Amino acid sequence: MWGTFRVWDARLTSVFILFLIYLGALRFQKLPVEPAPISIRAGPIDIPIIKSPVNWWNTSHQPGSIS
Repeated sequence: MWGTFRVWDARLTSVFILFLIYLGALRFQKLPVEPAPISIRAGPIDIPIIKSPVNWWNTSHQPGSIS
């Protein structure tokens, strides 16, 4: 784990994707066109994907404590 450029853990990667979705939603709110609702709807879809990798794969995180 140490000495690597990026840890490709499923949970960390999905949180990063959620971060990019929310940044896109904030950026699109200032445009006259309406792509922001698409990005705002995509964010909550990613939340179960963030919770589930600890149960799907054996990653560096502890097992899920909330079932």
